Amino acid sequence: MNGKYVFLALFVLCSSWGFGKPDLVMGERAKSFLNKRNQSDSKQLNLKKIDVSKNKTANVVSVDEYSRKTMNEMKKFFSKTYNVHEIKDRVLSIKKDNVKFDLSELESQRALCAHHMLKKIMPVEYVDKFMLVSIDKERSFSEKQGVKIEGYRFNFNRLFNGRVVRSKDDYLRIRTDAKGLLRDARIALQDLKESSEIVKTDEDINENETTLDSLVSVELDAIQVIDQNGNEKKERVDKVEVNSVAEAYCEIFVGESKMYFPCLSYASKINLSNDEKISYIIDAPHSRQSWGDYNHEKKGTARFNRRDR
Repeated sequence: MNGKYVFLALFVLCSSWGFGKPDLVMGERAKSFLNKRNQSDSKQLNLKKIDVSKNKTANVVSVDEYSRKTMNEMKKFFSKTYNVHEIKDRVLSIKKDNVKFDLSELESQRALCAHHMLKKIMPVEYVDKFMLVSIDKERSFSEKQGVKIEGYRFNFNRLFNGRVVRSKDDYLRIRTDAKGLLRDARIALQDLKESSEIVKTDEDINENETTLDSLVSVELDAIQVIDQNGNEKKERVDKVEVNSVAEAYCEIFVGESKMYFPCLSYASKINLSNDEKISYIIDAPHSRQSWGDYNHEKKGTARFNRRDR
């Protein structure tokens, strides 16, 4: 299971499995991000340092489940030059022969390579609304050639207001062969808009870490894994190593209405007691109070949607 990303939304507290609290280790990159997000740009403004964190807020985002405006615009755009097929509601499959992406900078400048891909295929107003999150390599094996890379799958998440949208309904996936020729692309987008509800995000790094630690303590003392025989078993988590952090929108339900709540997503390594390491993204509120206040306003009807990848 090494290298496989499992995405967890860790908001609904449940009873512990009783394996004991895992160690939480915040990497320097993660600490740097959390520190900087609450600092002002006073040096650039040539002003004395001020605490701008007191003014930090983010809007909850609503979803229009009945609208297809965004996808209709996408379908119209791609149909001009690509073969487009709607494989299910709000999911488009896009194909075209002889479309080639430059993958020469894939290893040295991955983000730049991804940006060039977006510029080549997407409408100009959407180039900066996606972020590359992972690349899967498609391999083949033969006795003569051994392992050979046959192609790549570039996985992008949607960005909204500069936050990663943590949803299976908002993504872009581009598949190429080993030389960069387009095999196909898939895109899914919802109609999102800011609601009038505002969440404070003015906490400091200590509260970020405490919030994450409280979730890890309750939710991640053990996880279900699949062994080599395909059997599920429970494995103790010894340590959670956080490598990086991103501002995100996490999927919640208020009653039957789907919304997106401002949160932080932590790209982490889960160290298990059997010495296995698994890549996880752990979603957590900015602070315990931000979620508690919001849920209190909703009279306890708000809940986070758990999902795998």
